Amino acid sequence: MWELFRKKKIILLVCAGVFLNVGCGGNMRTYLKDEAPLHKVKKLALLEFNNMSKDKNAGEKLAYIFAIELMTSSQFKVIEPGEVDKALKEVKVRAKGGVNTLELADAQKIGEALGVDAVILGTIDTFEMGKKDDPVISMDIHMLDTKDGSLIWQVNYIATGSDFAYLLDFGKITTTEMLSRKMVQQLLAPIIKKSKNSLREAKVKINNAKLSMEKAENNAKDLKSKSEELDVQARDAEERSKDLESRVKQQEQEALRINPEALARKVSELQDEIKAADNELTALIAVSKKKVTAKSSVESKLKEVEAESKGYKDKLDEITGQINIFTAKERVARIRGNNEEADDYKKKADAAKVEAKDIQEKYDASQKSLENSAKELNALAPDVKKAQDNEKVVSEKVDSLKAQLAEVEKMQKELPPEISPEQIKVAKEKEAEVKLLKAEAAKVKSDSIRLRDLAEQLRKQSAKAAEDSEASKKLYEDTRAKLE
Repeated sequence: MWELFRKKKIILLVCAGVFLNVGCGGNMRTYLKDEAPLHKVKKLALLEFNNMSKDKNAGEKLAYIFAIELMTSSQFKVIEPGEVDKALKEVKVRAKGGVNTLELADAQKIGEALGVDAVILGTIDTFEMGKKDDPVISMDIHMLDTKDGSLIWQVNYIATGSDFAYLLDFGKITTTEMLSRKMVQQLLAPIIKKSKNSLREAKVKINNAKLSMEKAENNAKDLKSKSEELDVQARDAEERSKDLESRVKQQEQEALRINPEALARKVSELQDEIKAADNELTALIAVSKKKVTAKSSVESKLKEVEAESKGYKDKLDEITGQINIFTAKERVARIRGNNEEADDYKKKADAAKVEAKDIQEKYDASQKSLENSAKELNALAPDVKKAQDNEKVVSEKVDSLKAQLAEVEKMQKELPPEISPEQIKVAKEKEAEVKLLKAEAAKVKSDSIRLRDLAEQLRKQSAKAAEDSEASKKLYEDTRAKLE
């Protein structure tokens, strides 16, 4: 077995992956961790191979070929051998016959010292010319994550020059140098391919997350802009509505001052409105009182249940204390050999446990009742507030109508003794203008309310869109942090 897996050495976290018998020259068995984000392995340290072959330079030769092939793939940056040797000395990582074994702590030290994401190490078992000038090479190679020591990739590969021949020895490799290069190219091919695919997939995911984030941001900005625009329109409509209402009031007063018939009609209208508003207010007061009474009833019930629950809890604590005392006394009596006394304490403890069970059930029921009462109270609170708000609005309406009635009645008393036909004509013209102004004011006020409601809806949508935007931004940042 590999030297890497010797007793007391690093435990490789091979949780998920796949072993493949790759079709190639020779016999190659490869493991590549399924979930390994190889695009994140950007910097590598190539450690000295443990050379067990007859060729004393085999380790250096293969390490050189590995470095060249890894760098020319454009997927990895390989640290210079001199820097690796210097770092190994600084962190005091050494192994007899080459760095062929590695503790997890040592892997992390190397990672920190060199700023590398992974290390490649392994053993060269065979590197020689076999029979009939047929080169033979066998090796075990592994890539370890310097953060957690997990195994990213490993290869066990043995091949001869003849393994690459097909027709009449055409394609046969005749030197160890050529064979070693061919083998390194073949064994690195899967991780280079997966690294490129992993990078491409990561870029797609990051780009998709970025597009989602930008879409959410634009949507939030658009809704906020529309909401602000509608707010402005609503404010303008409200100002115009107030202006029209002021003009209506002024024109109406001018028309009424010299029109006894109009004054009489206005008094009658106001009296009818006051009566209707009073009836509405009476009904609302009754509803409000009913809801307040219901709320008070629930609040009283809640206090009673709280007191009851506290009583059960106190009683439960008391009985639990008694059980502990009886149990302790039973244990002491047993130790002293007084079984009769111990049995008596046991009976008392058992009886207390039965009582405790009953109290516990009552306590649980009271807690459930407490929870239901709290929910009921929370549900009633908005209804009570709404009823009180409605009562206040109608009460203010009644006061306003009564004030208007008092003003009109005062105008009746102040009517001049004689009113000319010309004055009555002017008054009727103003009355007609007032009707038009009222219709316009009503329309503008309706538009103002509609715009305000739309603005409020857009504000809520904008707030939700802003939350979505923040969530998309976090997702994008998390995706980048995970994949880059």
